[in-house]
Amino acid sequence: MTGRMVGIVPIEAVLDNVDVNTVLDEVDVNRLLGRVDIDRLMERVDIDALLERVDMERIVYRAGIPQIVAETTGHLAGGTLDLARARLADADRLAERIADRVTLRRRTRPVWYDPATGLASAYAGGVSRLLAWLVDLGVVLAAYAGTTAVLHLLLDAFGLSDSWLSKQGAQLLAAVALGAWAAVYATVCVAVADATVGKWLLGLRVQRVDGSPVGPARALVRAVAFALSATLFLVGLVLIAFQRRSRGLHDLIAGTVVVHVGPRPSRLSQGAARGGMEAPGTMSA
Repeated sequence: MTGRMVGIVPIEAVLDNVDVNTVLDEVDVNRLLGRVDIDRLMERVDIDALLERVDMERIVYRAGIPQIVAETTGHLAGGTLDLARARLADADRLAERIADRVTLRRRTRPVWYDPATGLASAYAGGVSRLLAWLVDLGVVLAAYAGTTAVLHLLLDAFGLSDSWLSKQGAQLLAAVALGAWAAVYATVCVAVADATVGKWLLGLRVQRVDGSPVGPARALVRAVAFALSATLFLVGLVLIAFQRRSRGLHDLIAGTVVVHVGPRPSRLSQGAARGGMEAPGTMSA
């Protein structure tokens, strides 16, 4: 009888006449929740089984968390590197002011205008170039040490370590090889990328005076001339602090300049307004 009555009653018509809001107003939610035993309910939930059914890797991937972490890390690293480069540019300017006071000169240091990008950049001073050189020295020594270790292993394997060269001859050969490797490293890096590893890391770039890329031949001349700058009681390197465009002896010989890569163009434009801006090819030695 109950089944027949349920089949006869039009459920949809009944539901259409039900005021859900009125029904909900009559429900005592607090009393209903008070009758629920939360502790007993949680005891019946198998947390371990529930977590085993959850694909956490998929949830993390769909939430984009790896991408967010990668982008955040990249922005943080890039911002830190840009800040460090800006502080190095400030240190260069401070060193230049000190050098000008030592020589009792008051002058406006010019800035470099790059027509390719339309940005003005400061010439790289002694502080940033010294740090870049230390980084490059570490790269050269590390690569040379690794190559030398492999060579010694090969000589030992063929039994040539004792009879190949005398101790003095080996030391001389090692010094020549180190110098040659340093020259090759500087030449290739500057010719290909306009910067060595140290200069790239610190945001420096080597350019010709006319603004064009250095090229292999001029990069080789610059690398050889650097040895001359370093051997003349470091006079060729000290010249960087006192020369108006921070050029060392090797830069003067090779016709190159070293500039910061686009540090704060707005600030440099103020210096340009005071007459410090110059286009490539307009400078004298």
